[in-house]
Amino acid sequence: MNNVVIAAVCSGAAVLVVLVLALVIYCYRRCSRYDYTPLLEDLSLPVKLKREREMERNSVREEALINCQFYLRSHSGHYSYMGYLPNMGTRLEKHWFLVRQMRQTKDLIMNVWKKSPNCPLQFDGTTQKTLKELFRAISHPYIWPVLDLDLWTDQSLVISVQNYERRGSLKDHIYGVSPNNYVEDKYGMKGRALPSNDLKLFGLQVLQALIYLEEQGFPYHGNVHSGNVILERRTCRLAGYENVYLGYASQLHPVLEKYFRDNLQSLDSLSFGHMMFEMSSGETLTQAFPDRIQLQKCKQPGVKELLEYIFDVNGDYPSIRYISEHGFFVGVRLKHLESKPPKQVQATPAMKAIFKSVRKGRKTKTKVGRSASSRSKKVVSYGSVDRTTDTPKLSATTDGLSHVQETPSTPTPPPPPPPPPPSTTQDREVVCTTPSAGDGGRNALLSQIRKGTSLKKVDTPRV
Repeated sequence: MNNVVIAAVCSGAAVLVVLVLALVIYCYRRCSRYDYTPLLEDLSLPVKLKREREMERNSVREEALINCQFYLRSHSGHYSYMGYLPNMGTRLEKHWFLVRQMRQTKDLIMNVWKKSPNCPLQFDGTTQKTLKELFRAISHPYIWPVLDLDLWTDQSLVISVQNYERRGSLKDHIYGVSPNNYVEDKYGMKGRALPSNDLKLFGLQVLQALIYLEEQGFPYHGNVHSGNVILERRTCRLAGYENVYLGYASQLHPVLEKYFRDNLQSLDSLSFGHMMFEMSSGETLTQAFPDRIQLQKCKQPGVKELLEYIFDVNGDYPSIRYISEHGFFVGVRLKHLESKPPKQVQATPAMKAIFKSVRKGRKTKTKVGRSASSRSKKVVSYGSVDRTTDTPKLSATTDGLSHVQETPSTPTPPPPPPPPPPSTTQDREVVCTTPSAGDGGRNALLSQIRKGTSLKKVDTPRV
């Protein structure tokens, strides 16, 4: 009798548990049926803008990935695809890919850029060959090398390959962030001021790299900032010197343009001053010159005097060489220059022509009919350092206007109409049915890439 009672009680308890579970599931499903999912129209304006930016960024990144895949396939045997890195810099038209050279285990960064409309050089194979020879001839312990460069004329893209440094740039070191994060998430907070020894060592290393480029006859750098300085242990190596040949200007160019005027070398001096302020204060200087309150944030000994020397209120900004001779850098020993002296670049006539084109393409234009003001050579003394400022004189010629006379113009007859095109059926068929082999191959390959049917799956490592 007791066994029957126990069995009945257990059965009733089991049934009760099943009923409770069924009730819980029913209530959960009934409540979830009426969960509210906001529509796009119901979102706030900041959320809408954020979603639109994300969609636009994903679309641009997808297009860049397709271009990278197509380039690697069309140049098979050179590099293998490893992964798509986030937007580590502020340049929107630039994309970063992690690749490896065939039969090598060292990681490289492949940059894919859109051709700049301000490119001062011819975008062709001859320019590509000359730039390759030029960048490979650069050998300096404080310059980050460009390993490969390709001007992809069919797609108006620039492909460059450099070594990958996992520690990132000097800017990443200042703000204590990982280089593999999106640029929007890296530099929003205040960074840390570097100690005085690092300021002297890192600053002088960058200055020596700029002096080397100037001694070899190179145009001004034009893109000096902490994001273009790769930090390899305690060695700063200057990068971004290829931008001036491709027509890419830095963010400081429009801010400082009205101050350096015709003396383009002063842009590097002022940009270096911005970088020194960022290293000494942990903040980015958003205006052209620091004020007194901002200079008070630079508490390392001698930094304030150095910045006042660079940002001269009289407009006679010191050259890179004179900055390196400032008393702030006295006693700093550069061991890499002693153990591995830089090599001289034997500039070919084609390289010299590129130097001339870059200088001419970025020179400030003057108004026709009005001569530009020129300054004579002036010696200025700053404490124990004397420097001579040479400013090139600009003269605007008006020969093209002096011989123009106002005479009554007679209407010129219109040019004769061009001859009619051939109307034979055979000619029309030849013109219309001659496809481009390169376009057809690219379209077929892009179709395969988008479908994903013939692509080899690659496991992307976490970096």
